[in-house]
Amino acid sequence: MSPKTLIFLLFMSLYSNAFGQAQSIRIGELNSYKVFPAFLEPYKKGWELALEEINRGGGVNGRKLEVISRDDGGTPGDAVRVAEELISREQAALLIHEHRFRAAADPALGVDDAVPGDAALRKRA
Repeated sequence: MSPKTLIFLLFMSLYSNAFGQAQSIRIGELNSYKVFPAFLEPYKKGWELALEEINRGGGVNGRKLEVISRDDGGTPGDAVRVAEELISREQAALLIHEHRFRAAADPALGVDDAVPGDAALRKRA
């Protein structure tokens, strides 16, 4: 099990102890599936498999994990809107996002090529 997975499960375990155990743990997931399908379809299949395994094993402290997934259209403005919607309307306790989208390494945001391979994506855009 990777360190990121262990940290994630620890966080979810602590969160579930603090708020009881009756409901599932809702996780909001947003990505640019239509913009970068070659990168994100394998990623989505991976988290779906992990979710299935965790829930089959009894969830986290007896609570099932539930992922609410949304496409952000590959634009920062839509990503913010979708994130706010996942938190307020869907009551997501946690948000996850795969970081390989063009805005993640945009110098206008103060980040300079923070994502490996982003320069090639920017040239194609």
